[in-house]
Amino acid sequence: FSPGAGGGKVSGDAEALPHAVGAVRGQSAEAPASEAAAAAETERPKPKAPPAEVYSFGLRVGGGKRGASTDFFDFAACFEPLCEESGQGEKMRQEAFFLADPNQNGLCSLAELETFVLNCLLSRFPRTGRGKDLKTPGQDLFKAFRPCYIRAFKDAA
Repeated sequence: FSPGAGGGKVSGDAEALPHAVGAVRGQSAEAPASEAAAAAETERPKPKAPPAEVYSFGLRVGGGKRGASTDFFDFAACFEPLCEESGQGEKMRQEAFFLADPNQNGLCSLAELETFVLNCLLSRFPRTGRGKDLKTPGQDLFKAFRPCYIRAFKDAA
């Protein structure tokens, strides 16, 4: 049993752990030496959450079991340079919008946006291997986060 396993929840076998430890130390398994000793044995420190990272777009994200996955960090790293608040960031956003709006009507449809996101992910995380060894991390990230940017697109409309 480790405090980090299972999100800090105590399983049925682990509930008996403090009493078993007492029995190994020569104390009765049924009754600990004192209530204070029993409380000290059953209290475990809660695992601390890993420190949160602040991204340039203002989102604070922590890692670990309850935080963001490595897939999120890979996905965010692909688009984070576009969030830079500088002249260079503005220029990158204009170039990205130009790429995302191929018909140059000044609007990005959901299909155009999806194509842009997929192309960005595939350029950063290209396909590797062949046949059974084929790995498509860019395509996998696209599929994993597709519901998120569809929701964001609909909310922005």
